[in-house]
Amino acid sequence: RLGDEATLWRSDGTSAGTFPVLEAVPSSGVGSLTTAGGLLFFSQGDALWRSDGSAAGTFKIPGPDPASSLFVVGPRVFFSAYDPVIGTELWAIDTRED
Repeated sequence: RLGDEATLWRSDGTSAGTFPVLEAVPSSGVGSLTTAGGLLFFSQGDALWRSDGSAAGTFKIPGPDPASSLFVVGPRVFFSAYDPVIGTELWAIDTRED
């Protein structure tokens, strides 16, 4: 870890199966780690991230800033988010869709 940045790692529990996925992920405010549909979702500050365990498949999800913890129901990840025009409302990401 360097300053306010961290490295996202993937591991199968062995030394050979442990490697960095993405370096320089902002570490401040990382929370709400959850999995759904074989993907990792986490909030970081005012952003929602998704990772499939690869560098190419790890990115910020465009859209509203999550305002609450992430909850999984079946293949969907739910969270509340604030929109300055509408206010706070419920959002969902369906992991079966790209």
